[in-house]
Amino acid sequence: MKAFFTGLSALTHPAAWSAIALLLLNDHVFKRYFPSALTGKISDFAGLLFFPLLLSALIGLLEKRPRRAAVWGFALTGLVFAALKLSPPVASWASAALGRLLGANVWITPDPTDLSALVMLIPAGLLWRGAPDRHFNPRVGYAALVIGALSSVATSPCPTPMLITRLAQTDSLIYAGGAGGTIYQSIDGGLTWTNSELVPEAQQAVLQTAAELPLMACEHANPLRCYRIGVKDLAVEFSADGGEIWRLDWHIPAGRLTFMNRSRSGILACEREVIGGPYDLLIDPQGAVVVAMGNEGVLVGSAGSWQRIAVGRTSGPTPFREDIFDAPFVVLWEVLASILAAYIFWIGLTFWAGRQATLGKGGGWFFALWWGLLFAFLFVVYLFFDATLMNQVEPLLVFGLFGLAVLLIPPITWWLASRKVTRPGAFRRAGISAFGWSLVFLLALGVPFVAWAMGFPPYYWLAVLIALGPGIWVGQKGARSVARQVRESMMLRSVVEGSSPVE
Repeated sequence: MKAFFTGLSALTHPAAWSAIALLLLNDHVFKRYFPSALTGKISDFAGLLFFPLLLSALIGLLEKRPRRAAVWGFALTGLVFAALKLSPPVASWASAALGRLLGANVWITPDPTDLSALVMLIPAGLLWRGAPDRHFNPRVGYAALVIGALSSVATSPCPTPMLITRLAQTDSLIYAGGAGGTIYQSIDGGLTWTNSELVPEAQQAVLQTAAELPLMACEHANPLRCYRIGVKDLAVEFSADGGEIWRLDWHIPAGRLTFMNRSRSGILACEREVIGGPYDLLIDPQGAVVVAMGNEGVLVGSAGSWQRIAVGRTSGPTPFREDIFDAPFVVLWEVLASILAAYIFWIGLTFWAGRQATLGKGGGWFFALWWGLLFAFLFVVYLFFDATLMNQVEPLLVFGLFGLAVLLIPPITWWLASRKVTRPGAFRRAGISAFGWSLVFLLALGVPFVAWAMGFPPYYWLAVLIALGPGIWVGQKGARSVARQVRESMMLRSVVEGSSPVE
C-alpha cells in the first residue's frame, strides 16, 4: 500500500488540487462562455498534472513499490494521450467506447499540437517524488482521488443539442440544419452527410426559417404518391391517391419510445429524451424522401421502406432495442433491485430455517454470528479511515472480505444449523434448495426487464406485470418448498422426543 498512499499524498499537494479545480472550471465555465484555442489547451495541461498521480495511486493498489507504480502510471498516461492526439481511428474508437460505457456523448478530437501538454509530466513527477516526505490528511487524499477521477471522466460540458429541423435542396445537394448551428450536406439523397462550408444564400434563408406544419409533398414522377408530416407525432403518413386517404407509413414501434428515452438517460448523457418531430419533409429530384427528425437525424426512403440516418455527431438514431449484452445496462437499476430482492429472499429463508433448527436450544447464535461479522466489518472500515492505522489495512482486503461474507454466511448458517437436527443431510439439501429458489426468484424478477430492453415485451408496464406475477408465485412456491423440506428434516427428532413437528 506504500505506492497507493504516496499517490494520495501527491494528490493533496496544492498544485494537484489547483489542477483539478482549473480543469473543472475550464471545462464547465471557460469553454462554454469564452471558447478559444486557449481553453482547448488548458484542460490538457491541467489534466496531465494530476492524472498520472491518480493513475499511479490506483496502480499502487496492486504494485506496492512507489517507483514501479509511477513508471507504469506515467508511461500509460503519456502513451495513451499521444495515441489519442495522433491517431484519428484511436480517438474515434475511444470516444465510442467511453460513450457506450458512460451512456453519454463523448468526443476526443485528435490534435498533434496538444502533445505540448506532455511537458506537465515533469512537474507531476516532482510531486510524486516529494510525496513520501509530506505529512498529509488521508481523508483529503481520498477526496482528491474521487474528485480527480470524476473530473477526468466528466470533463466536457454538454454541447448544444443538434436538432435537424429544416431541409433545403439544390439540383445536386440536400442541406440539413437546425438547432446547433452546423449545416450539413448530402450528395446521395440523404444517406450520408458531411459538414457544409458554403451554402447558397437561397438555401441559407430556407434553413433559417421553420417549416409550417402539417406539411405534404408528392413525388415528381408520380404526383399521386404523397407524404405528410405534422399530423401525428414521430410518424410519417403516405397517400397513394394524391392525399384523399392517408395511412401511417412509418412510426416508432409501440412502446419503444419509453425505451429510447431510457437508453438516452445515461448518468452523463447530454440528451435525455427523443425530440423527433418530424419537423420538415422534402423529395429530391431523384425521388428520395427525406424527413427531418430532430435529434434522431433524418428519415430517408419511400413508402414501406425507410432508413434512419445519423446527421452530425450529436443526433440519433436511437435504437429501438438492445442486444443481450447491452440490455442489462439499460435496466441496470431494475437488475440491481432484483439481485437485492433475491438476496433478501435467500437470507430470509436462511434465518427462518436456522431459527427452526435451534428452537429451544440456544437459538439465535447464528444471528450473533451474522451481526458480529457485520459489525467487525464496520469496525475495520473505521480503522481503514483512521489516519493512524491506514497503513495496516488493505482496502481490497476489507471489501473482499465483506463480499465473501455476504456470499458465505448463508451457507455457513445452513451447515451449522444442520447440526441441530436429526437429519442433517436433508436439512442441508433444503439449504441448497433455498439457494436454487433464490436464483429462480432473481431470474423471475430481472429477466422481464432485460427482455423489455431487447424488444419484447414492448411496453415497460407489461414487463413490470410479468416480473411481479411470476416473482410472487416463485417466492411463495420456493418458501413453501423449503419450509416443507426443513420440517421433514426435523420430523424424526420430533417423534423421538415425543412432540409434534415444529411449526
